[in-house]
Amino acid sequence: MSLLSYIAPAYTVYGNHDKRAGIAQLERIFRDTRVQLLQDSTAYLHKGKSKLCLVGVDYRSRRGDSLLAELDTKDCKIAIVHDPLQALHLNEPVDLILSGHTHGGQLVIPGVGPVFLNKAYRSVSSGWFSLKRDDKDNEQEGKMLVSKGYGTNHLPLRLCCPAEMHIITLRMLSNKQP
Repeated sequence: MSLLSYIAPAYTVYGNHDKRAGIAQLERIFRDTRVQLLQDSTAYLHKGKSKLCLVGVDYRSRRGDSLLAELDTKDCKIAIVHDPLQALHLNEPVDLILSGHTHGGQLVIPGVGPVFLNKAYRSVSSGWFSLKRDDKDNEQEGKMLVSKGYGTNHLPLRLCCPAEMHIITLRMLSNKQP
């Protein structure tokens, strides 16, 4: 985290294991490494005349839609939501959702898929997804990235599911901020 925050401002949200493990030590680590926790809160990033809004939705929070509804519709909105199923239940439009939680399934058998991943998560275990709600949705569709991350759950093992970290390049569209 120190390296990331040295390169650029770094932001995070809590995940399901964080609160169970105790947040006091995590808060100290975030403070020491200059990583900003977005716990049902927003942060704006500016570059020249462009800006974008990061919205951090706390794990299992129901405030995501109210946070997004308060924002200017012209702003580019990136939501950081630990759980992709929680992210899919947001009703307010967002340009990009960054999510994780699934570890990509962690143990994946080719042709079968993730072995121990809850069935509800199999369709969003990892990768890029469209946020277009249906064919009648005329709004520009947003995207969601569900990262495999680099951690593990229960077993310190990955099978056919390599750890990953992402570099995302944002490009400005003619009718929106970045």
